[in-house]
Amino acid sequence: MNARDDRRRAGLRRQRRRGYGVARLLVATPAMVGSLLLLVLCSWAGQWEALLLLAWLASAAAVFTPVGERAAVRWACGFVRPSARQRAQLEPAWRRVLGRCGVDPGDVDLYLQRSRAVNAFTAGGRSVALTTGAQAEFVKPHLVQHHEQPANTARVEALLAHELGHWAGNSTRVGLVTAWLAAPWRLVSRLFLALGLAFAHRQPRRLLALLVVAVVGVAVVQAIQHGQPTVAALLVGLAVGGVGCPLADAALSRRDEYAADRYAADAGYGADLAAALACLDGGSEHRRPGLLDRLTARHPSVAQRLDALYELELAGTQVPQSPAILAAAAAGPAVAVR
Repeated sequence: MNARDDRRRAGLRRQRRRGYGVARLLVATPAMVGSLLLLVLCSWAGQWEALLLLAWLASAAAVFTPVGERAAVRWACGFVRPSARQRAQLEPAWRRVLGRCGVDPGDVDLYLQRSRAVNAFTAGGRSVALTTGAQAEFVKPHLVQHHEQPANTARVEALLAHELGHWAGNSTRVGLVTAWLAAPWRLVSRLFLALGLAFAHRQPRRLLALLVVAVVGVAVVQAIQHGQPTVAALLVGLAVGGVGCPLADAALSRRDEYAADRYAADAGYGADLAAALACLDGGSEHRRPGLLDRLTARHPSVAQRLDALYELELAGTQVPQSPAILAAAAAGPAVAVR
């Protein structure tokens, strides 16, 4: 038993070395650079512009500290510390998850997020949150109906183990900082996108996409003809980054979800995670999404994730040897969990 636990924890430690956060940082770099250019070019603050830019950058750096992150997740994510009663309900499950995953309790903070949805989240480098909806779904019913017995919190433990998988893979460590630094660019781009869609809401999306490509193409050709290769390169970069970076970020996010599922399965929560995922299926899994929805989705479908977990069970091991196993599972029939 001890030897098996040691092998499991060794596998979890290997997963911690994966540099998922670096890839997410690279994908967000164009948006962060765009934010900086927007703030510099607008010159809206006059003589205070340099000071405000430094304060903006310093506040992002402060999020890397434990104190700064605690303030950021409360303000930006709505995370709150559990009350004494909530802590008493969740503490045994949280301790078991940390023990199985070999994580020091001082390395990660547990929060609650007030939401009726059944879900859990990871933010920054040390923050994991469970929704009050998940607590009500998986913890409170047992406490009310079987208060004389130890609560069976395997499903909530599986959700928390999945979130620890995000933490271990460093995929969320830079997320708060990149979100803050990229916020100006993303806000402006979404504003223009919303205005464009509102102006031409009756036009087919494909026609609008072709129109945008044509406009950018004409602008690039005109810049080259007028001897402005820098402008042409900037337009091409903005176009490619505006389309490619969100798609790449969505693909990385889907990969991170699979990796976090593998982490939870390696900790021994594969079956319980599958049962918890079934509770997250609100019926949308029965509607086939379009190509654009699939490309921009930040999570694999519940059916795809269940397929991957099922393949792990069939393989007789909790950790797949290559991503090909996940790809094969996603291409096969979905596993229905009722």
